[in-house]
Amino acid sequence: MNQCSGHGTCSAFNGECLCDKGWAGADCTKKVEVLESFYSKKTKVQGALWTYFSYEEGLYYTERYELVLSSELPMDIYITQGSIRDNEPNEFNYDVVFRQQKYLKLTSDMFGSTPKFAVAMLINGLDYYHNITNLSTFNSSFMLYDQATNLAIMKSGALPPLPTTVSQVRFEHALAAIAFLCLLAGLKNTCFSSKVTSSPTEKQVTSSSS
Repeated sequence: MNQCSGHGTCSAFNGECLCDKGWAGADCTKKVEVLESFYSKKTKVQGALWTYFSYEEGLYYTERYELVLSSELPMDIYITQGSIRDNEPNEFNYDVVFRQQKYLKLTSDMFGSTPKFAVAMLINGLDYYHNITNLSTFNSSFMLYDQATNLAIMKSGALPPLPTTVSQVRFEHALAAIAFLCLLAGLKNTCFSSKVTSSPTEKQVTSSSS
């Protein structure tokens, strides 16, 4: 090894590298692609290429995600749940594997209650028989969606707390819908503001002109 390429710590026990955050691979030479909404990248590949992805932000209760991978050459895709630093995927360590794929869509529904995940992907463009390296193109994209509207969203900052009751969820959605309709109608001076005069379960709202 090469002292983990300056991006990790070599274990005195087994000689393996523990990579710093944002790096992966046996010798920590691979930069991890950190996934966030509206992520999109096109990569030219010559020969073999390992690529790593990580999503560690978690999900709000109304959110879902989609990761789409496509390649001109077949991909081997190794997936682990949780943090990539604690459970880095490779050909020997994975929770799920997809071999020889040219297109794959991963969604949050596939991971149940554990939305965080890591992906290691290998595109092998080496032709050993003819001793040549093939050129190809690889595309990756990631998007967060609101499950209620199916619209793409951009997440920033900390996750808000989960509503404690179903009635509170419905109450919050009702207020959001009212605010949206007011903005859509352009009622800047006559749009009302809402005051909660009782608990959300009683659904009592008074309005006053602003």
